[in-house]
Amino acid sequence: MNRTTLFLGLLAGGLILGTPACSNEDEGPNRITAEEIRGVWESGDPRYADRKLEILSEALLFFVEGENFDPYIIHEITVEVEEDGTRHIIEHSGSEMGRMTISLFVHPGDSTLVFENQPEVMWWKVKEEEEGEEG
Repeated sequence: MNRTTLFLGLLAGGLILGTPACSNEDEGPNRITAEEIRGVWESGDPRYADRKLEILSEALLFFVEGENFDPYIIHEITVEVEEDGTRHIIEHSGSEMGRMTISLFVHPGDSTLVFENQPEVMWWKVKEEEEGEEG
């Protein structure tokens, strides 16, 4: 099953269960994942060797082994602009759990992303041409 098929299946399942995959369109930049964090991210931390995080418009994909990933549908995102970067608070859910929240912080100067609960682990955005070379 490819990523698009799986994502569409999860999105349809969320809609059928009455769980919206995105917020109200009137919410502006908080409606869908901000362009700033959309894309594929990798970390140099040995604990995350050969793993990556892909952030789509309405889903998070945590790659655990090669092309195997754990998908999570984004229900809501709150963006907080701060002096030293931008915090993205993402409410999401997976197939085996209820709603959860993660907080990601993006440092604009070096384009790094950190999870609030793991500030020592830096993630870097993979350039689009590198993404194409992998697939």
